[in-house]
Amino acid sequence: MLWFAFLRLIGLLTTLLAASLVIFVVLEVIPGDPAEVMLGLNAQPDTLAALRAELGLNAPVTTRYINWVLGMLQGDFGISYTYSVPVAELIGERIQISLPLATGALILSTIIAIPIGVYSARYHGKIIDTGIMSVAQIGIAIPNFWIAILLVYVFAIVLRVLPSGGFPGWEVSFFGSLQALILPVVALALPQASILARVMRSALLDVLHEDYIRTARAKGLSNKATLWRHGVRNALIPVLTILGLQFSFLIAGTVIIENLFYLPGLGRLIFQGITQRDLIVVKSSVMLLVALTIFVTFLVDIAYAAIDPRLRRRV
Repeated sequence: MLWFAFLRLIGLLTTLLAASLVIFVVLEVIPGDPAEVMLGLNAQPDTLAALRAELGLNAPVTTRYINWVLGMLQGDFGISYTYSVPVAELIGERIQISLPLATGALILSTIIAIPIGVYSARYHGKIIDTGIMSVAQIGIAIPNFWIAILLVYVFAIVLRVLPSGGFPGWEVSFFGSLQALILPVVALALPQASILARVMRSALLDVLHEDYIRTARAKGLSNKATLWRHGVRNALIPVLTILGLQFSFLIAGTVIIENLFYLPGLGRLIFQGITQRDLIVVKSSVMLLVALTIFVTFLVDIAYAAIDPRLRRRV
């Protein structure tokens, strides 16, 4: 297991290095002069020269890349051109919203999807299975922002039990902040739960036709015990894959929901950085999201090996 984890860690570091190179090339090399991109084509030459000196753009490309990577390793993501504060400080403030939002949505979708998928697989081909899968298909088809609008209308406008948007801040009001995240979490979780339920059902149906399931039943194990002890555990591998992808999406792909609920999260920061041409914020934020995605993939690989020991023997 340790050797398996070590090899996966080497792969993680290699992927991170390659991703940083791609991000740097796409945002700083291909567009041309980053100072012109940030200030626009009509900027004065002296203003451009001052910004180049401030950002260290007069140095060779390789030197700039190395300095950027070394700075990130030390926690220095640069100074935002728009906000004139350290990017690490901006990311730290925004991740306090995006991380609980994504984690809450992932946990809620898992709590909803796993039992529903198992229940649907257990009664495969019956009316309850058809009904559950039909509802899941509707959940997949409806965009999360449309669900968010419906939730706001019902719970914020009609019932007036939850806020329609805004975020007071964890330091100002902890419970108020939790309330502000309830509707966004539900809006993000429902479509993901629909996807996860269908994956869980399909994976479990494939497992239930395996020989070892029939052997367990032949030995006198009850259908319920066989389902949970042998079926669900072996069906979790494709589910873990989807969970890893969903978490990455929920961290990076919540721009619409964050804007809809006026949540100052990481996705909204990247969107604002793009519209304001703040390449320093965009570059560092995207790199952080890539790092989180790769790290989640690493955790999923470790979980694979813990669930199915055969994967360790293939290394």
